Amino acid sequence: MNFVGLTSENDPAGLEEGETKNGNRKRKGIGHVENTSEEKRSHGKKVRVVDEVKEIVQGMTGAIGDLKKFVDPAARAEYICMQVMKIEGFTKQYLRKAYTILMRNPIEKEIFLGRDLELKQEMVEELRDLIGDI
Repeated sequence: MNFVGLTSENDPAGLEEGETKNGNRKRKGIGHVENTSEEKRSHGKKVRVVDEVKEIVQGMTGAIGDLKKFVDPAARAEYICMQVMKIEGFTKQYLRKAYTILMRNPIEKEIFLGRDLELKQEMVEELRDLIGDI
């Protein structure tokens, strides 16, 4: 049988172009994408979706790590300790006592965290009556 010059009139299956045996239209392949004027790629460069997703996930991971400082009690305590230990002009022993006092008083702790470094230093100095001479 010679298939050259096969038309809908002489096709033994009686199918039109693009039609399957059950009468449905053939689908275009998955890889076939018609570009509209809005979707045109510039000079054949492919968008690196995987790289974009990785960047988004890394950003989210960093944000989650930052949130952990405020949600996880152990991480929050460590963060507060670091903030207290940054204050200059006091011994480590004095700052450890100041940290202990702040951790026992949740309101004072929140006030301490909301202040800048100079005001934190003043607040730690105000704890001298509770801490005593060390």
